[in-house]
Amino acid sequence: MRPRPDHLRRPIATSPITRSAVLIAVAGLASVAVGGVEAPARAQDGANGTAASSSLLGAITPSSSGFGAIGQWVFSLSDPAEFPFLLLKTGSSPWHVLVQPSADTFLFPAVSVGGLLKFEHDGGTTDVGVGARVGYDLRFTGLVSLWLRGGLFYHHFSVNNGPSGSETFLDLQAPALFHLVPHFFLGAGPTISLPLQGQADTTFGLEAIVGGYL
Repeated sequence: MRPRPDHLRRPIATSPITRSAVLIAVAGLASVAVGGVEAPARAQDGANGTAASSSLLGAITPSSSGFGAIGQWVFSLSDPAEFPFLLLKTGSSPWHVLVQPSADTFLFPAVSVGGLLKFEHDGGTTDVGVGARVGYDLRFTGLVSLWLRGGLFYHHFSVNNGPSGSETFLDLQAPALFHLVPHFFLGAGPTISLPLQGQADTTFGLEAIVGGYL
């Protein structure tokens, strides 16, 4: 509200009797008003509290048919960590084959477990790996959620007539998912891969993801 101009701020002269009468009248009206609206106000507050609780609960828990419901199977692709299939040949070089399927399922509302398998052969190099992860989908609206995932990935590589070794990583992803149509999503978010064993370096950045669920 805008303040009143100075030339309108004039004191009003009143006697003690007038002030007492006004105070008594205001007190009487206040008591009647409070008594008349207390019960509806309490009922409204209770309804508002219930609605707010329901709204908050709905914002962080999945529906029975939306993404994150118990028993759903999710198949996703993200580049380059989980791209599931590759078959390439360049000139006279050997075939480069990569097979790396991954999947997740929701055992509890919004709580997922999953894993991936990897087989890669590129000329004289063979790479075999396995990974396991857990996740939690934090839903903000019916169209947007945040799928937090983390897990371990282990792989062993060998080179013909050369060295071999193994590496273990802690992988963390937090992609924001956009559920544009039922049973389909796409998104992007930060990812980081921390080496726990081996000679690899830490990798981090942004990663796109696309997938569907049954």
